[in-house]
Amino acid sequence: ARDTCLAEQVEIFARPEDVVIGIGIKEVSAPLLRVFETASQRGLQAIAIVGNEAGSEQYDAQVTLTIESPQA
Repeated sequence: ARDTCLAEQVEIFARPEDVVIGIGIKEVSAPLLRVFETASQRGLQAIAIVGNEAGSEQYDAQVTLTIESPQA
């Protein structure tokens, strides 16, 4: 249930004119993938802001911004 909490909020509260913005900084996030999947199913625009380790190509977003993270 915890993995679907954010996607359920998109399902319940998002209106057709809304834009979904998701931010992921580490590895691919299953809850965030579900949010973008739900947004896509509802025809919403989506923007993903992710770190270079977050697998930006996996997010179903119209715009994806990949932020390079410095090497430690």
